[in-house]
Amino acid sequence: MITINALKVRTKLGGILDNVSKKGEHYIIERMGKPLAVIAPYQNFDFKDQEAKKRQERIQKAIDSINYWREKNIKKYWTTDSAIIVRRMRDERSQHLLDVIEGRQ
Repeated sequence: MITINALKVRTKLGGILDNVSKKGEHYIIERMGKPLAVIAPYQNFDFKDQEAKKRQERIQKAIDSINYWREKNIKKYWTTDSAIIVRRMRDERSQHLLDVIEGRQ
């Protein structure tokens, strides 16, 4: 692997891309002595790993959303049986439809 400064990348990008694609070289790009990025051949990039990371992020976002809903509604539904909750929701919906049909809403 070749370490290169970010300023040199700006001035020699074409040559770097040629070396990467034709010779299979890898470049580590640094700014102020700290590594920031890697330029590697396209064939060496692991797309499956990236997809797995994105999928894991989506799963974590869904888990966070469920946990947020649970914390927000814990007092309302904590001791209530799920069948009772569904029945209550159906009754509320039925009552709303009756109100609409009878013109009360």
